[in-house]
Amino acid sequence: MKKEIKLIYLTIGLLILLVFIFIKFPKYRYGYFKRVANLQFNHTDADVIKLSNNQIIILGNDIKQIPSEIYNPATNEVKTFTFKNNLFISQRGIALKDNKILLVNTCDSNLLTCNLNNFYDFKNNISIYDINLQKIVSNYTFKSFSNLIIEDYLCLEDGNVFFILSNHPIKQKSEYYFLVYDVQKNSTNILKKTSDLHRPKGIKISNDEILIFQDNSTVLKYNVKKQDFVPTKSKTSIYNCSYTKIGDKVLILGTSGALNNKNQYNQLYDINQDKITNIPPMHFDRTFALLNSNGKTIYRTIPINSKQVLIMGGRKHSKWGLGIRGIDIKNAEIYDIDKNAFIPIANSNYTHDSSELIKLDDNILIIGGTTNKIGGVEVFNTKRKEEE
Repeated sequence: MKKEIKLIYLTIGLLILLVFIFIKFPKYRYGYFKRVANLQFNHTDADVIKLSNNQIIILGNDIKQIPSEIYNPATNEVKTFTFKNNLFISQRGIALKDNKILLVNTCDSNLLTCNLNNFYDFKNNISIYDINLQKIVSNYTFKSFSNLIIEDYLCLEDGNVFFILSNHPIKQKSEYYFLVYDVQKNSTNILKKTSDLHRPKGIKISNDEILIFQDNSTVLKYNVKKQDFVPTKSKTSIYNCSYTKIGDKVLILGTSGALNNKNQYNQLYDINQDKITNIPPMHFDRTFALLNSNGKTIYRTIPINSKQVLIMGGRKHSKWGLGIRGIDIKNAEIYDIDKNAFIPIANSNYTHDSSELIKLDDNILIIGGTTNKIGGVEVFNTKRKEEE
């Protein structure tokens, strides 16, 4: 009798252990999140840039009196930073080649009158700054496009910058301009003007080609050298796209309709075969809310390697359809290209609805938090977690 009772207890104990292992399995298999630093300011929608010394700058917004902050991965310290040479910025920028960074919507008070209460003193000015954050290399203003909005920008293979600018006249179709900014010559070349797009964004897929996504239309390719569109086999509109290049493919995540649509519509674009394939929905609901002020989805994606993509952040729909901003989530998942599946993993420490993700060695840095809340820095370690 005693042996039978011991056997029952042993069986129950093993079942509890198996359940625990099953619940925790994704964490141990795919990596884990670790909180490493707190930010001092709210950087909603701000861009982040990796510097040459592997430190990370979170761009501030002088219009809102929010300074930049620099995170040092070696010490896990965060310090505030003010751009020298009387340059004021507004939280947007990217890293360029040749140890430079591009800052968008800036105001150089050495050349202009900078009223921090007036965005139009910043609008359509760009500044090239050295990556060591010591001096202004050059400034440029899109004088011919004073009424236009900078929708998107990305660094080309030759080191120059591809811009998409937009104009939205009242009761008329919006106009979009594709142009290239020559970093060395400090000049621009208009490539194309069109009114047949809707809030286009781009990702570079080859030396000359950019994949163009829209809010409510099919995916297009744009050839920079030929200065024209190249049709793709995309036939279905995708709204609120989030996209990332993974090897020779592009993962496209979106919805089948606008305005907080819950119906996911995800695709995988094969660059070499020019083929688009529908893929399953994400494991978690994270598509509530529109694009943020920079035209990005509020959830983020980043390749971990050539086969897997980390997806995290966003907001889910409330159970009864209540609430105007959705529910912040900590759920994270990985898309595995070989398995064609979204796999849930461990939760993040912060909720994220406009954070930025940066690859640093084998880890992913997640910087930011939730709208109107001060977030922090956490690391997704792509190796299995050791027992602590």
